[in-house]
Amino acid sequence: MRCRYLVPALGLLASVGTANAAELGGGLSIGGFVDTIFSYVDEDASEDPTVDFWAGAVIQTMASIGDDVSLQVDLQYDGDSSDLALRQAYATWSMTDEFSLQMGKSISWIGWQAAYAPGLYRINVTPYTGQFYGNDTTGVWGIITPTENVSITLAVVDDIYGTKTESDSLAFGGEVSVDLEGYGNVQLELQFDPSGADYFSTAVAPDDAAFGVVAHTTADQVVENLLLGAEIAYTDFDVANTMGLMAMGNYTLGTEIPMSVTAMVSYFEPDDEVDDDEEVEFALALLTNPTNDANFAVNAELSYISASADDSDSFGIFLEALAIIP
Repeated sequence: MRCRYLVPALGLLASVGTANAAELGGGLSIGGFVDTIFSYVDEDASEDPTVDFWAGAVIQTMASIGDDVSLQVDLQYDGDSSDLALRQAYATWSMTDEFSLQMGKSISWIGWQAAYAPGLYRINVTPYTGQFYGNDTTGVWGIITPTENVSITLAVVDDIYGTKTESDSLAFGGEVSVDLEGYGNVQLELQFDPSGADYFSTAVAPDDAAFGVVAHTTADQVVENLLLGAEIAYTDFDVANTMGLMAMGNYTLGTEIPMSVTAMVSYFEPDDEVDDDEEVEFALALLTNPTNDANFAVNAELSYISASADDSDSFGIFLEALAIIP
């Protein structure tokens, strides 16, 4: 799932619901972060570069109701729109040691790259995530953990890819996650949305279905201080059979101030009837904790996108300050 919480420069992995949360007592805790980004983007299609500041924030409230039930509510502020939105609101019922039921609104489970800034190994996500990762979803998830290293998630939700246009339709998804000792993790995700084809094109009939499959892996136990990630995604949106590929590496440097370096390359092919432009992105990021506290990061990134269409290449420089509630 994408709802993981990672301290960028150190590569520490923890649950989004329990990491970086301040205990308030009575089973209540609060988490979240503030993210500020400066960007300089030079596109071939524009005469002048775009220079911009952006800021966003997430506040997470988590609570326990007895030993078996917990809830989480995320409010997200987007600096572009100045909107404060309900990003997540769900309850989790641990019915047995092997089975939990999650109900409400949640970030999509699809994909390797995290939805929140503290979960990324760079400042931005790859250009293709919007094509494959789907919407935030509302529904019910069953989470099965038959063994310590295997997790299975089954989802029944309102929609995944498009806007729900058929009153009698629901979308379905599933994920299998396997932890491999001495290697890392492998995940496979399948999605079916009966009215999701309009996610890619408004010209598609509202009752056309969308099908997606995403496979990704994390190798963080093979080489010391090195994390490798890879992803392949495919979706069938009726008028478009889209494919995306990503490979990345994050290496933790042995410096006095915690630092790591990320190199990432991605490929996106829309392959639709109107536009068949391919995109390749190369990104290099430096992630640091300048105060030696994992809850404060200052990051930098270079990104170059090469597109097959004329005048579509772009180059970007990004600087980020990320502060996480400890």
